[in-house]
Amino acid sequence: MIEIKSLSKFYDDYKALYMIDLALPRYGMIAIQGPSGCGKTTLLNCLAGLIPYEGSITIDGYEYKKKTDSQNSYYRLSNIGFIFQDFRLFENETVLENIMFPLDTLNNSNKGKKLIKCDELLKLVDLKGKANQYVSSLSGGEKQRVCIARSLINNPKIILADEPTGALDETNSKQIMDILRKISSKSLVLVVTHDDSLAKDYADQIIQMEDGKIRNIIYQSKDNKKAYIPVVNTRSQNKKPSVSLSFVFKHSFHALKKKKIRSFICSITTSIGLIGVGLALSISSFISKNVKDAYSALIKKDQIIISTKNPEKTKYGEYKASYSDTQKIAMKNKEYVIDVGVNYVVDFESVFCDCNELDIADTAYKTPIRGITARHINEFEWLDASNGEFYPYKPSFLEDDEIFLGLPITSVNDICYLLRIERSISSLSNYLAINNCYLVFNFAHNEWGYEDQQIVNLKGFTLENDLKIYHTNHLWNQYMFEERMRFPTDEGVDEEDYFPWTFKKYYYLYCKENIDTFLTYINKSQEYNNFVLEIADKKYFPMLYKSTDVKDKRRVIVFKNKLDCIESGLVDILLEYEDNICDPIIGCLDGYVIYPYNLMMGFSQNAFLSFDIDKINDAIDVETNYMLNEDESVEYPEGILQGHFTKSMLKGLSFSPLPEKLAYGRAPETLDEIVISKGIANLIDEDYLFNGIYFSFPSNTIQTSTGELLKTYKTVTLKVVGLVDSDEYIIYHDYMWPISFFQSRIGISMFNLKCQNISFSLKNSKDLNTSLEKLRKGFPDYDIINPLKDIDNSVDELSNYVSVISFMFSLLASITSILLISLCSYLHVFETRHEIGLARCIGVNKKQASKFVYSHALTLAGISLALSCIELFTLTCFISYEMNGKLLLIVSPIPYLAMFGLALGISLLASFFIHLSIKRHNPIEATKY
Repeated sequence: MIEIKSLSKFYDDYKALYMIDLALPRYGMIAIQGPSGCGKTTLLNCLAGLIPYEGSITIDGYEYKKKTDSQNSYYRLSNIGFIFQDFRLFENETVLENIMFPLDTLNNSNKGKKLIKCDELLKLVDLKGKANQYVSSLSGGEKQRVCIARSLINNPKIILADEPTGALDETNSKQIMDILRKISSKSLVLVVTHDDSLAKDYADQIIQMEDGKIRNIIYQSKDNKKAYIPVVNTRSQNKKPSVSLSFVFKHSFHALKKKKIRSFICSITTSIGLIGVGLALSISSFISKNVKDAYSALIKKDQIIISTKNPEKTKYGEYKASYSDTQKIAMKNKEYVIDVGVNYVVDFESVFCDCNELDIADTAYKTPIRGITARHINEFEWLDASNGEFYPYKPSFLEDDEIFLGLPITSVNDICYLLRIERSISSLSNYLAINNCYLVFNFAHNEWGYEDQQIVNLKGFTLENDLKIYHTNHLWNQYMFEERMRFPTDEGVDEEDYFPWTFKKYYYLYCKENIDTFLTYINKSQEYNNFVLEIADKKYFPMLYKSTDVKDKRRVIVFKNKLDCIESGLVDILLEYEDNICDPIIGCLDGYVIYPYNLMMGFSQNAFLSFDIDKINDAIDVETNYMLNEDESVEYPEGILQGHFTKSMLKGLSFSPLPEKLAYGRAPETLDEIVISKGIANLIDEDYLFNGIYFSFPSNTIQTSTGELLKTYKTVTLKVVGLVDSDEYIIYHDYMWPISFFQSRIGISMFNLKCQNISFSLKNSKDLNTSLEKLRKGFPDYDIINPLKDIDNSVDELSNYVSVISFMFSLLASITSILLISLCSYLHVFETRHEIGLARCIGVNKKQASKFVYSHALTLAGISLALSCIELFTLTCFISYEMNGKLLLIVSPIPYLAMFGLALGISLLASFFIHLSIKRHNPIEATKY
């Protein structure tokens, strides 16, 4: 018998329940109905003692408000069963384990009796034969029946069902309600439902709620269909509710399997901390050798890396080159460059905000040519460098006040209409051949008190998809803005201007078709070390280059080089200076990077290579949807080669200069041709080998305020023209390819492609010291190192303190392990808080719920301990073999006991503070996640 008196529940000023008085019978089915937010679910939560409330609830003399949290949890576990709309089961466990969970927690009867009851309940809910099936593989109706069986396992007095059919179809809904109706003969079943027909068909009473109050109770006469519900004898009196250790450890193991990479990283890192103790106690005298071996596996012994001495002082800024400097470059490279032009990076729409249009002056009314503005003046095309049919003819020279227009056919018709002539191409062509057609640019910015008109004579036109202005004066926009309109200009530096009408301008080179060869030559020539040549993009020409591929852009902005980088041409100088070095690889800020002191080299961001464009697109989808705050485990489709500097030593895609001898084919002749290793070739059928291969790399990456990485990938089709006999995954080309390709095909800024490091291999590793000394004397302005040699020297200097260092390392690694396991445990709690909340709802108290945290940490520590024991045993055997020339199994228990104690301490410390968060979890809120 349930008695509810003056029950109220407030959330700040919101009345979820208000002054409810209600008496409920011992048996039967009660349906609770009402609109969303009227307090139905809140009423069930109060009846379960899951949330605080005002008023009183008495269930057969038991009142929640007079008991402790542990007593209420025990009462809930013993007397109340839950059925949720969204099932709320342990998804990674079996049907049997889910049903047994409340029974194992409460009852210490022998396992045979419990299995008999579970078997009977499975028959009751029509799930016979599915006891060992994992819940995640069940249908919605089957999951709801598992939930019903679980709610009955402890012979509850009350079943609370919150929308039990809300996620089910009509057939499953009726099956569930049939089961609940049978159960109501032995227990009180309270069902929250929106389905009027189900309530009328099955309920003994229908309680109708509105705005936190009971508005009406409808009594119905129903025949009770008695159900056989198996009963287990009363639990032993000395048994306190306790979550089964086998369940929580199995649950933790399944959680670790689900997060394999995270668990693996954490276990490996923790095992390193443990192995430090073992090494310090057993094989400290040989740590020096093993450290050297470990580093030598990561980087070549015969490698020399040249770096700038102060890379942290790199100055990034756009300092324009003068017209004189730009003109000199053009004159010296006439085979590549047509001439010099100028561009203004100005927000013309804001500068000429009140008037910005081109009008036909010869008409009676001021009528603009729609779409032509000051931006078209800035982004005008060179008439002499343009192909196409011009009307009435293509002149070799235009006066500065004459222009040609590129017009869509609709604009041709508009101009003809305004000139009162026949609307046709020939009509406008004939008109312009014999008449002057004056056009007026009108500009105004009222706030500045600025207004201007500039008259030009339209001499002809050509048909285009977009509106354009053509002229033979390559600096015509400079003539218009500076000579005729008198606008001042700045020095082209990224600084705030003194006046808003100051125009920022840059000089550019208009290149011929062979722009790849030109840029490669400039970037490796010492003569042009003081310049940075940047392929112009939408930043500089937003209309002209809004949809043009980077390889088709022929305008190159010229900047002064203010970067602290390795000077252009140094590679060739070094190769000529020292005969023992070869195979240069250039490292820069983006594209291909080299981190000499971190022993890493490779692509700066995730690069993808595949013979299947669909797989490339799938990999890009994965990468562009990646969130910073998500787990770092990212799965890419099969058949994709991924390149990144962190994976260069883990069979990742990398780059290498072209060797002298190829196994098959020829050397590349363009940026779009490459040679690949046989390791890459073996991934595909031979018939497809010399077809297109696809390479993809981010051309732009933006991190949003929410932590999301927005990446724009550029995919380029490459042609394979040769093979190199290597099992690694390597792309081969000229050593300048990582610079030229990423600039001319991907669209990476040249400011991020200036050389920061150069890696060389040695022809003869025995002459390493001689080569280092010679290079350091010849080039004192650079850091010249062999990373492995410096590491070896450092290890040798500290070899006498190996034991102390090992213990210190172990201490630091242990702290890191504690943090890692704490983080993993926290993430585990965060990710499984709905399951921990479920256990709390069922009736597990806060102390017992902490087992989910401790078991997870202990499982992680146990795996780490097993790994460290295997590692220590292997190292001990190996060192004994090195010492004695034969394998001697010398096993001392002391290192293993020390590692066991440390692993136990790490897991307990890592769990201590996290388990406190369990007490703060609201079980109802937690189950919603």
